Parts: sequence; structure tokens; C-alpha cells
Amino acid sequence: MATYDVAAVRANISLLQDRVYLNTGTEGLLAEPVLADYLAALARQEREGHVALAWRYAELERAREAVARLLYTHPDTVAFTRNATDGHNLVLQGIQWQPGDELLISNEEHPALSHPSAYLQDRAGPSVRVFDVDANPQVTLQNIREALSPRTRLIAFSHVSCESGVRLPAQEISQLAHAQGAWSLLDGAQSLGAVSVDVADLECDFFVSNGHKWLCGPKETGIFYIHPDRLADLTLRAVGAGTFERFAWSHEEFSYNLRPSARRFEFGTRNQAALSGLHAAIAWLEQLGFESVFAHIREVAAQARDLLAEIPGVDVLTPLSRDRSAGLITFHLQGREQSEVAETLWEKGIITRHTTTPPGVRASAGYFNTRHDFERLAAALRSLA
Repeated sequence: MATYDVAAVRANISLLQDRVYLNTGTEGLLAEPVLADYLAALARQEREGHVALAWRYAELERAREAVARLLYTHPDTVAFTRNATDGHNLVLQGIQWQPGDELLISNEEHPALSHPSAYLQDRAGPSVRVFDVDANPQVTLQNIREALSPRTRLIAFSHVSCESGVRLPAQEISQLAHAQGAWSLLDGAQSLGAVSVDVADLECDFFVSNGHKWLCGPKETGIFYIHPDRLADLTLRAVGAGTFERFAWSHEEFSYNLRPSARRFEFGTRNQAALSGLHAAIAWLEQLGFESVFAHIREVAAQARDLLAEIPGVDVLTPLSRDRSAGLITFHLQGREQSEVAETLWEKGIITRHTTTPPGVRASAGYFNTRHDFERLAAALRSLA
């Protein structure tokens, strides 16, 4: 169990005073000190305008360094986007697909990946093939092997399924991709901030996530990691001020050089105050100690799975094993429409969301949640069952 003071943590999050918030997997809650820092940064940015430009770019780099620490990578491999969806599009639209190429994704993907994949295929892009996620990682790997072909160019999948809460064997999937001559794109929206993420250890070519879920930071703080060897492999579908390291345009010369880092994906005017808020959110969690945060999430999620599994009529769909799950817990209440279950829980002040693949209700064990929160959820489900 984490050693930090959970009561003190909860005292800094306003919504928890009157609701049971079990939806960090959709949107995390900013702690009041983080919100204060974010609002102060926003005020300075908007009050000072261009005078604050140097400070704003310094804040951007502080945020980049903080994210790089989290991913165990170099800041040059990290770019900021608006959200994870942007990161998926950078890869899917940036690969130079050839006729007959295939894209392999899972059957439990968020619209951030499934929608761009469908659109890409519809525009004469690669054929999209789908593999099934299973609670048993060996079954998932076998499903991938059966779906792979010599035409597979990319395997794109979630580190932790946003639907079932299954943690996929990411390193092994990346290795399967590379053995086939393909690349791997990892969606870490449900892992970054909930479990330790080392992109080198995961062996992924691309990693996308965001700051507004498990890191409990502001919206529009998307995170994009690209392996240095892949920089030259993505065509930029949009460019602007910031893309180029050198740009010459005159009657005598027209030439440019792309920035030799992930920063080439950042261009135009940005809301650096949001990234200042992301840095504040990461600093807040670092002060608590990420190992303690991860341990707390792991322990409370395990308690939640055990509590829910004891309720007659409730099937826990997320693996009970800590190594095969993270902070999400998906369950199914027999004999009920799962969307109605989620709505009823909301009416009781218990904030969750329903899932479709598989049909269920999803709860999140955030760094501020406790066993008591899930005891209240369990009591509500008993009354419904």
C-alpha cells in the first residue's frame, strides 16, 4: 500500500467532497495546487502576451523534460500535441503506405485509433485487420500471429484496453511487429500515470498518450513519442513555424531543414500555459512519489476487483492478476443494460462510464481513490442486483 497520506491528497481535490469519482480513465481531476499553478500560468500568458514568449517556451521545455523522465527517454524524442488522437494521426497519415499494405489493430480500441484507421482505409489506404484482445496474454499474442501477414506495416494497439482494462503484452507485441518487418504504435492513454512506462523497455516505435487522464493535468496536453530511428520514416502532413531548423526563401534560394527531433511535429501558436499545468501535475505526483502512486493504484484496483467479484450477478471482466491489469476495472451486471447501470450509478453520485466491447461498466482506481469508494460502489451494485 502507498505510504503517502491519501486523506491529505483527497482534501486537495474539490469534487471528492460530495461524489465518488471513479472515472480518471476518462478525465482526471486537477488537485487544487496544480489548478492554481495552471491558472497562474494562463493568466501570465494572456496578460503579458508576446512579452511572456521566452517564459512560455521555457515552460514548454520544462514540461517536455518532465514527460521524458516519465517515459525514461530523451526530451528530443517527445513532442506535444492536443491529445492522443493527434498522435495516432501523425503516424497513420505519416506512413507512406503502399498498395496492399495492412494495418493491424485490436478489437478494443478507443475512437482515437479506430476512427482514423477506418478513415485511412476508406481513402484507399491500407487494409485494416483486427485481432481480439484476451485476458490471457498468450492467447492475445496467438491472435496477433494469426492476423499478421507479410503485408503488415504497423501494429497499433492500446497498452491497457480502455474497454476491458486488460494490460496487453506490449513488449512482446512490438517484438512480433519487428520480426515481421513492421512497426508498433502504442496507445498509452490508460497506462501513463497509472503504471510505470519505459518506452525503450516496451520496444515501441511510437507512443501516444495525454495529460488529462491518469496524470490529472489540463486538457489539450497530448504526448507523442517517436523512436529516433523513425523520424525520417514519417511524412509530415502539416507544417508551420517551428517545423524547420533552417528555412531560406528568397529570389535566390528556397530550402529548408527539418528539426532533427520530435519538435518538428510542433508548429504554430500553442497554449504553453496548458503545458505549464501539465508540468505542475507531474511535479505534484513526483512529490508524492510515482512509485507510491503506482503502488496505491495497484492496491486499490486489486481491492476493487476482489470486492466486485464477491457480488452475486456481477462478472469482473478485467483480469484479477495485477500484472495483466492497471487502474481500470470493468464489470458486467447480469440482466441489466450496462448503460442504464452507469446512469443509475451517476444518479447515486458514483461516477463511472459504460463500455461496449465487452458490454460493461468501467471504474477507475485513481491515485486519490480508496477502498471505501469501491465499497460504496459495491453497495450500490448489490441494491441493483
